[in-house]
Amino acid sequence: MDHLSKLVEQLDLAAELLAAKSPIRARLALILVDNAVELLCHDRCEHSLAYDAACGPPEANRLAADEARSVLGKYFDPKLKFLKHRGEITEDEELFCRFAHEVRNEAYHVGVLHEDLIPSLASSYFCIALDLFVRLRRNHGRLPGRDPLPAILAKHLGSNPFMPESEETVRVIAASLLAECPEPQTPFPAALSGAARGRVSIVREGLDYLQKEAFPKHTTLEEVIREVEYRGAYFAAAPFGKWSPADPVQLAEADARLRFMKSDWKPSINSEKLARWDERARSIAAESLQGRALQRFTNLLEELSTFHQYL
Repeated sequence: MDHLSKLVEQLDLAAELLAAKSPIRARLALILVDNAVELLCHDRCEHSLAYDAACGPPEANRLAADEARSVLGKYFDPKLKFLKHRGEITEDEELFCRFAHEVRNEAYHVGVLHEDLIPSLASSYFCIALDLFVRLRRNHGRLPGRDPLPAILAKHLGSNPFMPESEETVRVIAASLLAECPEPQTPFPAALSGAARGRVSIVREGLDYLQKEAFPKHTTLEEVIREVEYRGAYFAAAPFGKWSPADPVQLAEADARLRFMKSDWKPSINSEKLARWDERARSIAAESLQGRALQRFTNLLEELSTFHQYL
């Protein structure tokens, strides 16, 4: 029961933070929710593998010892893959949790980089966490008449009895937690689409500025894009980290890089691709699966980020 109480207390605090509608508090809520989901998944993996060891799993479910250690290790991804393989979570839930975990790591180590997106992501992740809270539940034993019910469980159970083996008990708690969390004002795929369009606009605005202010008067947009990518690609791979013009090896490397750029390098970005980025950003809003929408957003961001760094 202690395990259940800690999970509920963590999710209760996440709901309180989300209700504050602040990017910083949403960031903290995301960290709490992600940790709760990881604990739920780890607990389920641990019990599944213990059951396999005691009862002997079917051949299709049998894991090698090193695979089992990986599932029970400190990384989240093997747990998600294991649970998806067992049919405990869907492919879209695996995608969502994996990408949300990556954003959580970024939010934890770097800060709020996606301020426009964090509140919607945290709210959607909170709803998924509550669903997994019910589906991945364990038997939370408690002897009648012995230990008092923790206050956090009493808060969310209300007048409903605590029944250790009952799905109804965790459903009541989950419904109470959900009632404390405000519904997102915008569906998550639409929020992702808006965030992606904003990032494409930043690239467009940067190119427009360069075309008007930094290049000769009649330079076309296509020429600006090519020049930005050319310079970015050259300096990204050139050996200038510890550049010494007196080092003959470095001079040779720089010369080889310049010859490659002039003869073999081909641009990969043009105005048509820029337009496709905008179309891809808009189309995310129509995605019915949240995990898939988050994956498409992340893939687009990876392409944009390299060119944005060049700018």
